[in-house]
Order: sequence, then structure tokens, then C-alpha cells
Amino acid sequence: MSLIADVSLVCPDDELPMALSTAGGMRAVLEDVTVVEPTRPAFFAWVTGTEFESFLRTLDRAERVRTVRCLEDDGPSRLYRIEADRDPCLYRGYAEREAAFVAGSISPEGWRYRLRFPDRDALVSFRQFCLNSGIEFSLRRLTEGRTDAVATDLTDPQREVLEAALESGYFRVPRETPLSGVAERIGISEQAASERLRRAEATAAERLLDGIGGNRKRGP
Repeated sequence: MSLIADVSLVCPDDELPMALSTAGGMRAVLEDVTVVEPTRPAFFAWVTGTEFESFLRTLDRAERVRTVRCLEDDGPSRLYRIEADRDPCLYRGYAEREAAFVAGSISPEGWRYRLRFPDRDALVSFRQFCLNSGIEFSLRRLTEGRTDAVATDLTDPQREVLEAALESGYFRVPRETPLSGVAERIGISEQAASERLRRAEATAAERLLDGIGGNRKRGP
């Protein structure tokens, strides 16, 4: 049975967390990680905050960052494709052990990854790879088998807005926080929060009905 591992990782001389730190508390949620060359991954990251100029200046000075391209601009949130040389390369570390990227985030403190490993030996081997490479490794959570279907289908921005809505009392009766308060909590526009929340609710509702009704006929 496969294992889902939530891990915290701190890499030596790590330029991406440093860029978030110098930019004044910005944060990034990983949408995907691909590989350009064996030691050059490309990170697709939703970066949220207000100090984008400082963030980009730091990346521009970083020796190992090859390219930074903005793919989506949603005001306080922007999707970047960041290509960087990495040695040791975390992507190779887990890919060579047949693990798959599920979700991830970057903060000034380091990286959070959710990875699916084929078995416990692969996870132990990845941990040893990190230790041998000077990467601080901390296992935060370990579960067996499938991830929750709803959580897997939600994108990280959708999950973020759902969590903010729950924590702020948006879904309570009577409602304790308006949609504008949810948007402000995660630093995006009210329109963006509305669109993400509707998509997240639609995904959650569809998965819930599938679970109750089995092979429910879908609409067009």
C-alpha cells in the first residue's frame, strides 16, 4: 500500500524561501513541479502578498535561478514559473524513488511537501537522501492508501480559500464574516475569492454526491 507523507524540508542556501523572507512575509503555494534537466526543476507557484518587486529583485540576484515568468496575475496572487538549478535536487530525490508530488508550499522557513511513496522503504530512502544532502527533514504526517478524494481534487488556492472561509466563520449561521473578509484574510480580491470558493464548493459537492450515490450521472 502506498504512503502519503507530509514533510518539512530546509535546504542549504535556499534562495526561494529567502526571496519570500526579504519580500516581507509573502508565501507561495506550489501548483506543480516539473523537470527541465536532471538538476533543474521548474516550480509553478502561486505567490501571495504585496512585495512582488522585492521578491523578484531577490530572485534576479540569485545565482541558481535561471528564469522567472509570470503566467497569471490576480492582483495579490500571481502564478510564477520559476526555473532554478538545484543540487541537491529534491525533485530527483523523490522521483528516483518512484514518489509523486501531491501538493506543496514555500515559506521563509522552508518547504512543505506532500508526496506519495510506493512503500515505506522508498520513504526511508528519501529521508536518507535528504540527510546525506544536508537537507533538514521532518516528517509531519504519514497516512496509508488514498488521500481524501475532495482534498486531492481541490487546487491549493481553492483549499486555501475554503480553509479561510471556515476559520473566519463565513459558513456559520448567522454568517460571522462577509466574503470581503475572507478575501482580505488571504490577500486576494473579493472577485477572485468568490470564483475560487464557488469552484471549491462545486468540487466538494460533486465528490460528496458521488460518494453517497455511487455512479451518479453527470450533467453536460
